[in-house]
Amino acid sequence: RLHTFNSLDLVILAMLSLMFLGLYVVLKNTSRVGSIIGAVQPLLGMVLFIVTKNAGRSAVMGGTLVISVVMLRSKAFHKGVAYMGILASLFLLAGDFSAGVLPPTTILAALVGVGYVSLTLWFFLVAHKLFQLGQKEPFHSN
Repeated sequence: RLHTFNSLDLVILAMLSLMFLGLYVVLKNTSRVGSIIGAVQPLLGMVLFIVTKNAGRSAVMGGTLVISVVMLRSKAFHKGVAYMGILASLFLLAGDFSAGVLPPTTILAALVGVGYVSLTLWFFLVAHKLFQLGQKEPFHSN
């Protein structure tokens, strides 16, 4: 059942929101507006998930797409990381938007599978880079 409230999904959305806020800090000098739009989407996804019980995933994919496009212009992230996020979000958004509209096919399932594998790899690559950046610069509280 996809249309149900699952507290694990809410926890995952909260953790992703924290990661996207960390990405905002790194990418705000590249594109403040793009970084804000990308960082806010997972937070909105949590609200959508609570209200609709399933729509929050698309907000995460939208945020991933926006943040990945901003990454393309950033010197902090390798272009391959950005393209991985774009690929993952496009495949998964296509899967979300076509669910219920198109009949399930092996091709669609394969594309969504590639999207999830790409997204998981993107998460690891982004987390690795955020940890590297966190070790380079000491935290300064103003």
